Parts: sequence; C-alpha cells; structure tokens
Amino acid sequence: MNFSQDKFWRVRYMVANQLYELCEVVGPEPTRSDLVPAYVRLLHDNEAEVRITAAGKVTKFCWILNPKLAIPPYPSHVSSIFQKF
Repeated sequence: MNFSQDKFWRVRYMVANQLYELCEVVGPEPTRSDLVPAYVRLLHDNEAEVRITAAGKVTKFCWILNPKLAIPPYPSHVSSIFQKF
C-alpha cells in the first residue's frame, strides 16, 4: 500500500479516510496481511490530521477484522442498567 507512505500528507490523509472501504471490499484475511501494516503507519504518521483521521476510523477498521473488537463489553454496572429495560 504505497499511498500510505506518499510524500504528500493530503494523499495519506485520503488513504486514512478511505482505507476501511478498501478493507470491506477485500475482506478480513487480505486486510490482516496487507492493510493492517498500512493502517498502523497512518496511525503513527507525522501529520496530526492523518493520525486523527486514521484514529477516527478505528471502529470501522476493527469491525472488518473482527466485529467483537469493535464492540467492547459493557462493564457490569452498565449492563445492569440495560437489563432493567
């Protein structure tokens, strides 16, 4: 994923903004092997805008890899509130 290492930050920003859509198309296995390293690079980018955008997509990215990663378990005190309804 060469665009995640482009010298122009706006290109990396667009990759960070759209990477999860590519992950949806290729599926979980190619995402794990090829796109996770690119995503991690974007999370560590020098430009704050790129990092913020990549971090903002973490739930969608995790959902593609494993839906359980995207939905953290509720603490017991929160679960008890929902059980009342």
